[in-house]
Amino acid sequence: MLRSSHPGVRADEFVAGFCALLSVLLLLLPDGAQVQVAHALSVVLVNPWLEVRNFGEDVLRLRAENARLSAQVKTLELRLEAGKRAVADLERGAGPALPPGCDEPLAPCQVIARKRSRLATMIQIRSLEPLVWHPDLAVVTPLGFLGRLHTVIDDHGAWVELLSAPDMALGVEFERTGLAGVLRPRAGRFVVELVGRDEDVMPGDVIITSGIAEIRDAPGGAVTDPVPRGLQVAVVSQVSAPSDRIFKEIAVEPLADFQRNETVYVVGARPRAPRAAEAGR
Repeated sequence: MLRSSHPGVRADEFVAGFCALLSVLLLLLPDGAQVQVAHALSVVLVNPWLEVRNFGEDVLRLRAENARLSAQVKTLELRLEAGKRAVADLERGAGPALPPGCDEPLAPCQVIARKRSRLATMIQIRSLEPLVWHPDLAVVTPLGFLGRLHTVIDDHGAWVELLSAPDMALGVEFERTGLAGVLRPRAGRFVVELVGRDEDVMPGDVIITSGIAEIRDAPGGAVTDPVPRGLQVAVVSQVSAPSDRIFKEIAVEPLADFQRNETVYVVGARPRAPRAAEAGR
């Protein structure tokens, strides 16, 4: 039978013969020498593969970390610009800028108390003048939406439920595209739900209130006054579209600061007219 003279066949035969010879030599070596040779071969053959694999994993990890940091930098830049606008408004003595078409009055109030707990989601505010107000009115800061009026104490005082309250659900939309969704606090962060996985959402998109009326668990299930449309709420920080879900996973960063506030503004609260007895004095 004729043997093939193809170079590839000869190379394979050479490698097979070399491996067979090496195996025989290893079997002839003493036990201690076999262990040493096997260790040396593992260092030469296995370590380069492990180094290449670890290098690839490090590259992938760094790319993911860079993407996360880039999204955080973009969010911080947007919040910095919002902060600069807020400082300029305060220096002019102006309150938050309301969206076009919203002619509701702004009532400035001082924050006088905060519920001290692991989930501090309520602040108490006080107005210098008597106001006509009721639950569910929007409360804002120069940076953005803060929460809703929860309980009216009297003409001067009220409790505010912050956006970070566990049962808070706020109808929102994406300013760039007009997509609607629901913003909720979830496990120490904020997410926008009910947005299809194929919809156009990008990190840096600004979230505003949608102005949709909500039904709450009040007696009788009454429909409360909706939050005015167009109030800035948050900025998208992360977006993903898992293949096994029909909705996107959207994490957002609120624009308002829930921990440090001295003056807030109630949208739609109006000064109370002097009572007849007081007016006659």
